[in-house]
Amino acid sequence: MTLQALIKEKISEKGCEQIAKQLGYSVTKKFEKRVTEVTESPYLALDKSGYDFHYSTAQFIRKLAETLGIPELFYNKVIEDIDAQLELNSQKKPYFFLETNFKRKNQPIFMLGALQSRRHLKIDEEILKLSLNDQLSRLSDFIKAHNHQHPVLELWGKIESYVYFYDEETIFIFSTTGELVGSQSQYFYSRAVVSIQ
Repeated sequence: MTLQALIKEKISEKGCEQIAKQLGYSVTKKFEKRVTEVTESPYLALDKSGYDFHYSTAQFIRKLAETLGIPELFYNKVIEDIDAQLELNSQKKPYFFLETNFKRKNQPIFMLGALQSRRHLKIDEEILKLSLNDQLSRLSDFIKAHNHQHPVLELWGKIESYVYFYDEETIFIFSTTGELVGSQSQYFYSRAVVSIQ
């Protein structure tokens, strides 16, 4: 049984009004809204900032679980696991930048901004789970196949190299044939951005 289901079950047994008062809520509707946010979220609403002048989201979950008689070890472990998952989800994932050595002539800025995302390739999750050494081998095959199908990016031109941003300070450069030709700790490229103000 999930923590969300257990919270719902215990509240239905003890009564919403009583629990709301024990947690310091004078308006039951506010309490019910907070409980719904927590129990309907796969992340217990820990992925959103929340403070209702009583508790932060984590404080609310702990106080609610404690009041409902849910074992502390259980709810703390669930919160810890969700926090770890959210941290993992928020980390920047490796990606490819497709280098074309583009030089702007008369292309409209809005068009460049609209097509900017085509210069980036996401990496398959299965590859990301591998060690770096195994990733590089698989990426080489991926590059060959991609470049065979898409040697030219619309508007941006012919792909000259694939720049793999493994993390903030580890960058690998591959040729269009999938050969690793270099690595460096920094790599700068121009970006086209369009915003409406």
